[in-house]
This record gives sequence, C-alpha cells and structure tokens, in this order.
Amino acid sequence: MSRSDEFVDELKKVADAAVSPAYAAVGAADAAAEKAREAVKEFDSDDLRSSFTTQAEKAKDLPSQLLELAKEFAEKAQAQYEEFANRGEQVIARLRDRSATEELREQFDHAMELGKDALASARKSVTNAVHEVEDAAKQLASSVEGDAQEVVEDVKTTAKKTTSRARSAAK
Repeated sequence: MSRSDEFVDELKKVADAAVSPAYAAVGAADAAAEKAREAVKEFDSDDLRSSFTTQAEKAKDLPSQLLELAKEFAEKAQAQYEEFANRGEQVIARLRDRSATEELREQFDHAMELGKDALASARKSVTNAVHEVEDAAKQLASSVEGDAQEVVEDVKTTAKKTTSRARSAAK
C-alpha cells in the first residue's frame, strides 16, 4: 500500500468518527418517531374521544379536588408550624434555665469568694487579737509582779517594824 492510500484510509477513519455522533442522533430520533407511530396506531379515534371525554369529566372535579388538597396542605402546614413553635419555645426555655443556672452558679462562686475573704480577714483579726491579749497579759503580769514585789517589801518592812516594836514593848 502506498503512502497516498494510507493517507486516504486515515481520512476515511477520521470522517467516519466525526459522523458517528450525528448518525447516533438521527437513529435515536427515528426510534422515538417509530414508538410514537406505534402508540398512535393503538388508539383509534373513538378511543381518543372517549379518553378526552373522561379526562374532561375528571377536569371538572379538579378545582374542588385542588381546593381540598390546598386545605389539607394548609392544615398540615399549620400543625407543623405549631409543632415548630412549641419546640422553639422549649429550646428557649432550656436556654433560659441554663442562663439562670449559670447566673446562680456565678453568684454562688462570688459569694464563696466573699466568704473566703471574710474568713481570712476574721482569722487575721483573731490572730491580731490573740497577740494583743498576750502582750496585755505580759504587761499585766509584769506590772503585777512589780506591784507584788513592792507589797512583799512593804510587808517585810512592816513586819520588821512590828517585830522591833514588839521586842521593845516586851523589854
């Protein structure tokens, strides 16, 4: 085979590949048309008239049927709306309860901190008071000790004088 023959064969293959999608589209349209022709053959004109008459009768009831369907839809929509509203109300109530609980917890924590601060302050005050009492007791003990020594000295002096007078009187 010559180069020119090979070239012509390649061109035919390319042309066939380019035309294949078009052939497929035409074949699909022909198949659809064939099915439509078969469907029309199945109905004769009396069947078509009867079918149209039946459909026309059904169409007369269509507005009342549509109205009934619309009522059912509205009732279902209203029920769904009420269900969502109730559900939303419950969610908000739970959120409020959580908020109230959190607020109470914060207040409790704050009160506990205040209580701890007051307890620490009371401990410090008691400790200071104990130290002041200890200091005062030491001063009092020191003062009493000094006073007691003075009293002892006074008693000794008085006892010596009394003893001396008693000896003088006994002589």
